[in-house]
Amino acid sequence: MDNKNNKNSNFTTLDINRLRLLSNNKTSKILGIRFQYAIKLIMSGKIKFIKIGKGIKIPYMNLVKFIEEQADTCNHGSVNIVSEEEISKR
Repeated sequence: MDNKNNKNSNFTTLDINRLRLLSNNKTSKILGIRFQYAIKLIMSGKIKFIKIGKGIKIPYMNLVKFIEEQADTCNHGSVNIVSEEEISKR
């Protein structure tokens, strides 16, 4: 049982973020854009999503990839990725 707890404590924030699924609403808030524009980006395939039942979810890492691609397109260089907790505090 202790071994199981040790495995869980070894997860980093990055590991947890790889598993996190976001709603359309949360995605729009993280990007700081209107909900309808976020839907447009998702449905056009610019932000990759997965389908669960009748709904869709955006894997956090897919959102990170989208942001990095946008930064590369704009020649801004590297992007600092912040946790969802840090975003909520802002």
